[in-house]
Parts: sequence; C-alpha cells; structure tokens
Amino acid sequence: MSKVLFECPSCATRFRATEARAMEGLRCPNCNTGFMPENYIAEPEQEIAQDQLPPELPKRLPESERLAAKDGAWEFMAGLFAVVGLIVLLVFGFSFRSGEADEVSWSALYFCGGCLGAALWIYLVAQIIHIRALLSKK
Repeated sequence: MSKVLFECPSCATRFRATEARAMEGLRCPNCNTGFMPENYIAEPEQEIAQDQLPPELPKRLPESERLAAKDGAWEFMAGLFAVVGLIVLLVFGFSFRSGEADEVSWSALYFCGGCLGAALWIYLVAQIIHIRALLSKK
C-alpha cells in the first residue's frame, strides 16, 4: 500500500498515511486534532535518478573460485609449517652432528618432525580442495 500526503485542517501540517487508514479517520501528529479527510494532496510520480538507486549486491563467486581461494590458504599454511620445521631442524640439527645432543635438542627434533608431518597433511588437504575446484569447473 502506498502512502498519500494529507494536510491537517487545523494547523496545515502535512503528513503521510495509507488510504485505508484515512478511511477510518486521521489524527494530526503536530496538533493531535482528529479529522476525516475529504481529499488528499496527490503527489506527482518522481523518477528515480541512477545515483539514488541502491548499489548492486556483489555476485556470489562460483564454487570453483571459492574453492581455489581456500586452496591457496591451505597451501600457505602447509608452507608455513614446513618452514618452521626446517628452521628448527637447521638450528638444533648441528647439536646432533657435533655429538652434543641434550634433552632440548631431542624435543626440538620431535617438534620438527611434528611440523613437517603437519605440513604434509595440510598440503594433502590443499590438493584435495584443488582437485574439487577443478572438478566443479566442468
């Protein structure tokens, strides 16, 4: 239902109300006078300018592109784990070579193995996502 512009007979305040509501009687929001409108002020149709239109919503990406974006994030995470594991291996690896391995060195070696193992599993997940993205393009 469209709203129509009405004018109060007492104070000349203009306000909008639906035609159905006007049939029941109106009350002025300014002076609180109740009245039955006899006629209403017709407003000309206004054209909406292009700059007044709401912006278009961004279109949802196809599934293949969404999966490809996830694929890159998983590959980055796998690379990060691999780099951390290799840095720990390089730093603490020399203590095994020189024969000075202590408890900290063994812990670092276990940590390095865990990081490299996690990197392999995360890379495997990235490849599965990549394959799903390729299959969804078809």
